[in-house]
Amino acid sequence: MIIQKEALKDKVASHLRTRILLGEYPRGLHLSEAQLSKDLSVSRGPIREAILMLESEGLTETPGNGRTIVKGYGKQEVLDLFQMRLMLESLAIRSLIEKGSHQDLSDLQDVQLLMEASHSKSDTIRLDIEFHYRIVKAAHNRTLLPMWLMIKGLTSALIEITTGTYQDIGFVVQSHAEIIQALLAGDAEQAIRLLEEHLKVGQQMIITYLDGQAQE
Repeated sequence: MIIQKEALKDKVASHLRTRILLGEYPRGLHLSEAQLSKDLSVSRGPIREAILMLESEGLTETPGNGRTIVKGYGKQEVLDLFQMRLMLESLAIRSLIEKGSHQDLSDLQDVQLLMEASHSKSDTIRLDIEFHYRIVKAAHNRTLLPMWLMIKGLTSALIEITTGTYQDIGFVVQSHAEIIQALLAGDAEQAIRLLEEHLKVGQQMIITYLDGQAQE
């Protein structure tokens, strides 16, 4: 596989992240910069940067011997990730209702309308991620948004690799429509309750998928 040299470190990180989550790079595997550079036809600089991104996400670690090792990803890590998402996005919802603008809500509605018009699972999932990004962005909190963006890559990868397990994507569209209605009504607690329900469904689907991968 040859990776295009656009946003190189992000593309490399996306490739490695997916391989780890799919179990193709198993727990304990040594990720050699030299070998990855050769396999992906990429210089070692972007490889090194990508590995640093994965370490920040808890997917790899580099002990004192300097050898980067895959840590893997399982149920507890998924629970931790979604707990963080709920905390960050709940705060964003409260901030959005307190200081967000009509334009912020209009932007969210635009994403929702695109989701309703979508006939593609992959597009719907992409818009799902965009919807949550817009909520956090609309909080106008310079600390909150960078924190959410730190887990965006991992969140996106987990959702994307489980898209094929969705029998009906309609519940994703419906749950976002309900969140929008609560936001328009200025009801932060209702919006957060709906957000939590939505995240729990996705969380369980990912855990079920990863458990299945581990048993194969």
